[in-house]
Amino acid sequence: MPLLCASFLETVKIYEIHVMRLEILNGDLLGDKRIVRLQPLKKSRIRVLAASKRLGSNILDGTLLLGPSSSIRALITVLVILEMASSSELKVMGNRLKDKVAIVTGGGSGFGEGIATRFAEEGCKVIIADMDPVGGQRVAGIHPHTMMFIKMNVANEEDWESVLEITLSKWGRVDICVNNAGTSYKNKPTLEVTEDEFDKVFTVNVKSIFHSVRHFIPNVINQGEGGSMINIASIGATRPRPGLVWYNASKAAVYNATKGLAAEYGPKNIRVNSICPLLAGTGLFSTFAGMEDTPENRDKFLFNVPLGRLCTPADVANYCLYLATDEAKFITGTCLEVDGGHILNENLINQALIDLLYIIDLVNMASLDKSAIDSLKQELSSPAKIVLKGDEDYKDSIKRWSAAAEKEAGIIVYPTTPEDVSKAFLFSKKHGLELASKSSYVFSNSLNTLQYSPDSSLHPNQTTSSKPAVGGGHGSSGASSTNGGLCIDLGKMRSVTVDPINKSAVCEGGCLWVDVDEAAAVHNLAAVGGTINHTGIGGLTLGGGYGHLTPKYGLVIDNLLAVEMVLADGSIVTSSKDQNPDLFWAVRGAGISFGVATKFTYRLHEQKNRVWGGMLVFPKEKLGPIVEFANTVVDPKVENALLLLGFGAPPPFFAPAIMLPMFYNGTEKEAKEFYAPLFELGPLADMTAEMDYVKINAMMNEAMQHGFRRSMKGAVFMAPLNLEYAEEIFGDFEEFMKETPGAKHTLVVFEFIPYGKVLEVGQQDTAFANRGAYGNLLFGPGWENQEDDDRCRQWTRRMAAKAKKELERRLEEGTDEVTKAGVGAYSNYDGAEHEAGKLVYGVNYDRLVELKKRYDPENVFSKGPKLVS
Repeated sequence: MPLLCASFLETVKIYEIHVMRLEILNGDLLGDKRIVRLQPLKKSRIRVLAASKRLGSNILDGTLLLGPSSSIRALITVLVILEMASSSELKVMGNRLKDKVAIVTGGGSGFGEGIATRFAEEGCKVIIADMDPVGGQRVAGIHPHTMMFIKMNVANEEDWESVLEITLSKWGRVDICVNNAGTSYKNKPTLEVTEDEFDKVFTVNVKSIFHSVRHFIPNVINQGEGGSMINIASIGATRPRPGLVWYNASKAAVYNATKGLAAEYGPKNIRVNSICPLLAGTGLFSTFAGMEDTPENRDKFLFNVPLGRLCTPADVANYCLYLATDEAKFITGTCLEVDGGHILNENLINQALIDLLYIIDLVNMASLDKSAIDSLKQELSSPAKIVLKGDEDYKDSIKRWSAAAEKEAGIIVYPTTPEDVSKAFLFSKKHGLELASKSSYVFSNSLNTLQYSPDSSLHPNQTTSSKPAVGGGHGSSGASSTNGGLCIDLGKMRSVTVDPINKSAVCEGGCLWVDVDEAAAVHNLAAVGGTINHTGIGGLTLGGGYGHLTPKYGLVIDNLLAVEMVLADGSIVTSSKDQNPDLFWAVRGAGISFGVATKFTYRLHEQKNRVWGGMLVFPKEKLGPIVEFANTVVDPKVENALLLLGFGAPPPFFAPAIMLPMFYNGTEKEAKEFYAPLFELGPLADMTAEMDYVKINAMMNEAMQHGFRRSMKGAVFMAPLNLEYAEEIFGDFEEFMKETPGAKHTLVVFEFIPYGKVLEVGQQDTAFANRGAYGNLLFGPGWENQEDDDRCRQWTRRMAAKAKKELERRLEEGTDEVTKAGVGAYSNYDGAEHEAGKLVYGVNYDRLVELKKRYDPENVFSKGPKLVS
């Protein structure tokens, strides 16, 4: 326990100690002085509120009040040992790091000095590694028996070797490494930063940690007792600002390296954490803040710091001490933000901006008196409907496929004609309301889904209803929702008119694919449509569109004959190859950014025969031969088949498994001959059957049903799919499912869709820029609890980043020119989340920007990837 030492005082003095519980050991004597010890336990503050004058002995009778803040929880009289010394400071000495040995880089000043001395006070032996011999020796002199200075260039590997050699020679071990040494340049415009400044920042801030890992960690592993590495980053690592771009980038590298190292060396009981401190008052204010160090400027900076001061070396030292001790033995990979609550105010400001936009919409809504809304109702056609907050069906009206994408609209309009859409749109524009649009809405009847059982007692020809209860709104980014704005829900516009002679269908914008499938089937025809029939036709079509018939007929947009849209000026325009061809080019891949589509005309194809499809389920041990077969399916010559390689956790056990939805446009006999290699593997479950084509697009409805919290992130993979990569993705999926039990509706899907027909259309023939000799890859977590939102979304981003690296590696191996020009991003999976339209539209981006300026210069339709600033 730490010993409390106080100097003799002739006058009353007030002390404050941050401790946790007071324990008096009356039996311990030091000569004629009684000892009082403090043991940390429960959070509280102990204040010496009064002390008498000297009583002629070495004992002072003092009174302590114990309690949080101003509350008095206990009144305790204690005996305090008196030390006759010149210092008037109260010190607590301890042994929390007894027998430990630490290396502290940059320990000759600032944070490093605070860390080194704090460690020494707790019994640690400390190597102060610093370029400055004056500062380093000064600090080492504070505790000369337990601190030692070594001159060191942290970016030099030989110096690291020397430091470790001296440390082990002197003290026989090393347990802790604090990578504190760092540098920066003066806050200034990025274009003014020199190459030398850039190199110095990354060499000192990042390369130094590279060397520390190479020399510190192997020694700790050899000792076999675990250890702790602490990296000093910065709040700029997670909240970068202009003026210190490259410094912040270097600290972000420290932040991310910390997490990777923690994951890699955790099994060796080596904990790696980082600390992100706020700007310190150590003479560097102007360097980092970019303004003169004056009281006024400090006040400006501290406005967003709830605790109202800058960071101190003691603040950082205390956090480092905690992370270095066994008290933090179950903490690794974390970043402790020592910022006085700065992040809270920053988050509040960010949230305030969001709330402000919401409030503006609410104010705009509030400013709409009943007569304005009544006027809109009178302008709309009689079957049209308006739903407001408080109405009985309001909650149903804002439901979406992903519960995490639901927002509270101020007003929902259900038009029945293109003219209704135009009037609703102009109303939102006039009153400054954010606009969103959606394909369909909630009905009272039950969901059209397949309920497969392992014994296939219910086959795909059996459904519970002819129409889905819920449809459209499938994006997970919230593009079809609005906070406080106006949502145009096309759910009352679902008519389909089939022309069997010309083999085409005119479909209103609110249709779901089930509407199109059923109408076409009456005439033994079929459209290239979605693989999930409760998807709205609008979003899928305007973003490109893959389906079961893609191998034979191409993308949905390749079979699109015309589109009717309400544009930014409220006009209703039809585009096709003959009418407004430039707009027709743009909407085939980027339609979300150009208007509200109210009508689509599709080319239909003969589909007289029945088809075969369903799902096989396998254990992960079968992944190798499955991947081998799947790679043969994408052969451009294949026209009648496609295969989806999915990783999921199907009921009833919800254990990770391989799920293979498959399709064959032919008889069961032909299909089983084609898929024979898979059946020979002995599936755990066989849920395949011959069926009418109209049923095939309901096959995966159950797996993608509405009501859960969902996210989607897309990528692509090159064929042939590398088995090691597939195994790695399955391992990541397993780990995610284990860490997130509530995410049992998660799917990872590799789409093996033959791409021969897709490549018959040029990369610049439509705005869609994802044509290539590759398949789409979807990471789609589905979870139940809101507290898992961030974890699930972060996982999809990490997985998509990993997929992108694999794609880049494969592209370097060589491919055709069309594939090279592809963006490797399917906008229907995550395009609305892309800030930069260039990432989604690639070689077509510049032309789209020009068309956007012509058709929507004010960026009214802003839910898609950014085309104008």
